[in-house]
Amino acid sequence: MKAARNSETKIMRNGDTMWGICLGADYAAEHEYGIRYLLQKVNIDPDGICVIGRSMTSPISLHKTKGSNTKAYYLEDDGKPVKKKMSGTVLGTRDMKYSDVINRAPLYQLSSELSGAWSQSDFVAVAWSDDAKIILDDLDKAFLSGNITIWLGGGGDNPFSRNNLIIAITDRIPAEGAEQINETDLERQKLQDAAKQTGIEEYLIAAFDGKSWFKKPWYALTPRWSEDNTVVFYLNPTSQDKYNSGWFSVDELKQWAEGEGPVVK
Repeated sequence: MKAARNSETKIMRNGDTMWGICLGADYAAEHEYGIRYLLQKVNIDPDGICVIGRSMTSPISLHKTKGSNTKAYYLEDDGKPVKKKMSGTVLGTRDMKYSDVINRAPLYQLSSELSGAWSQSDFVAVAWSDDAKIILDDLDKAFLSGNITIWLGGGGDNPFSRNNLIIAITDRIPAEGAEQINETDLERQKLQDAAKQTGIEEYLIAAFDGKSWFKKPWYALTPRWSEDNTVVFYLNPTSQDKYNSGWFSVDELKQWAEGEGPVVK
């Protein structure tokens, strides 16, 4: 697991109601490969869509512990560190010593309510404030009753953006938030179906067979809708000394397979 990005790690609130936590994504390999194994571990269909598909199908018990640690923090502008003893409540998918948790999910700023760490297969959250300890207790109970929804969110349309890990109590998700999740998932499914119908992945794999060290001649081939409502792809090719990265149409990618077009330098 890699530490969650501190600036994005927070309690999710709707007015006075705390409905979940957000563990921020950082520029780390552990945050690059999705959460398929984590979802399987907590009894959520990794291929599920919409709120109902991203929610637990049966309950599980997580690992919970408490502890305290002393660390020097810079509280004033004079640059002198002050030692503070902090007490934390830990909730996660792995049974870890408190000291190990704090090393993986350190508290960088005293103003932070939460810290955490996560990967494609595990997560751990540490509550420091009173509110954070309450929501972690509520999440623990929600896992025990199968009342949890998990997804990656906050990344936007940029193929290089980092999606934060959202862990929510299903029946507390705000109605407008649930609607947005459902609309986004259905739109994404529509885009994925349209991208698949182009057949471009299979076309390129066949065209580059035997010409590349890689089965797929790209690191990323990410679809989106163009202004004329056709599918275009962001290509990040493997042989970057010979090929350009960028957004390309299906026809331009087929030209690439023939050694022509804007992809070729």
